[in-house]
Amino acid sequence: MLLRYKCALPARRSGSLSQCVYFYRCSSVFHSPRSGKKISNVKQEPLFPGKYRRIVNFEGEHEYNYGTHTLRLLRESKAFAVIPGGCLLYWGMTWFPTFPVLPWEAQLVYLGVLCLVSRLVARGKQNKVVKNLIGRNVVITGGTSGIGLATASQLVKMGANVTVLSKPGGHAERAMEYLNQKKRDESQTVEFVPLDLADFIAVREYCKRARAKQMGVDLLINNAGVIHVKQVLTRFGDDEQLAINYLGPYLLTEGLLPLIEQTHGRVVYVSCSAHAAVEGNVVQTYLSGRGVWSPRVADKFDGLEQFGFTKLGNIYHAQQLAVRSYPAPAKQSLAARLVAQKDPKYAAATPQLTAAELSLKNKEEDHFTSCACTPGGVATRLFRNVPFADIAFSYLRYGMLLMMRTPSEGSQTVVNACLRDELYNGGYYMNCRYEPSGLSGAACSVQERNNLMNWTHKKMSPYMKWD
Repeated sequence: MLLRYKCALPARRSGSLSQCVYFYRCSSVFHSPRSGKKISNVKQEPLFPGKYRRIVNFEGEHEYNYGTHTLRLLRESKAFAVIPGGCLLYWGMTWFPTFPVLPWEAQLVYLGVLCLVSRLVARGKQNKVVKNLIGRNVVITGGTSGIGLATASQLVKMGANVTVLSKPGGHAERAMEYLNQKKRDESQTVEFVPLDLADFIAVREYCKRARAKQMGVDLLINNAGVIHVKQVLTRFGDDEQLAINYLGPYLLTEGLLPLIEQTHGRVVYVSCSAHAAVEGNVVQTYLSGRGVWSPRVADKFDGLEQFGFTKLGNIYHAQQLAVRSYPAPAKQSLAARLVAQKDPKYAAATPQLTAAELSLKNKEEDHFTSCACTPGGVATRLFRNVPFADIAFSYLRYGMLLMMRTPSEGSQTVVNACLRDELYNGGYYMNCRYEPSGLSGAACSVQERNNLMNWTHKKMSPYMKWD
């Protein structure tokens, strides 16, 4: 099992003998079919168990390499090449005189094998971390369909109390019936709160109510997302895609952050590899007037490129949260000083680190953790507002699943990011593992992150009044 395997790692990875004993006990209780124990009968363990976890402090930025990043994107989309590549290989072999002519039955078998291989490749890596979440509180946006619903159902199965924030409707009622059927115990609560992330006042009021009753939040999963081909404005005059994908989750996270900090909880952003399409000065190039505009087509709205921009904003916020997650910033923690050293804007106010200081590990305990993850190519209704794409995903679903993931398969990385003890704070996760090579050049830039975070804070500060 995964956790049992980690006990065999060198001491520098596992930390101590007691940690190995802990990992072994967790693996035997939660993973072994021979134990015969149910999660609901296991003694409650901390969600992120203090000294047993391994959190790597955020360093400020990652070193971007064009070659490794391109290779990572190609590996991520390899499922799209299995069937065409296999057919091209067969066609090329037929040009050799010695290659036998296969009967049509054999050709069908060969095509079936290609489809099977493509499906297995598209499926991706599965999450193996399972925890006892009884008494834990999870807040998830967009949890009524797709990846959000699949993520929420898995957390409910582990015993968590789940609050789903989404727009009301028939789909929400069906989702709540489905989630209630997954409960392990009647004491569990599965609550639906109607909330439109594009309505900043409604988001603020929800955060104020949560603060007033001191609601504990162990996990906040920002999953909700939408794509519009044409620009749609909210009642506040902002582009709806920008508001739902980025500004609304930003406001929600900032509003619930004190509650997350009380539980030493975690913020998980569901991002996307589409952020790699964003280049250049992200603030001046992509933010103009009320919406986000394509730098390639002057003064024209590009919904797909804007989607990538909003997902880049999610990554930036997760990184910034990681920098802010350590106590006593005035004492200049290692993470804070590394950021300052790499950003000239703060260089004057921060002493430079020596080689010896760089080699030291920061022992400060984080107040909370954060990360961003990508579910990969998933066949959901995210493209329901895109002409022809919605038809393809609706009527050619099974054909699309030869190259894409189901919502359940796409949720595996999200669930893994929620539960894993070993975490790169502010890190980027793909296929249930840490993948900094998946970040674009813009996502590795501290200066661009600070520019966008400053713009976002200034724009949202009128709504960030919690008293």
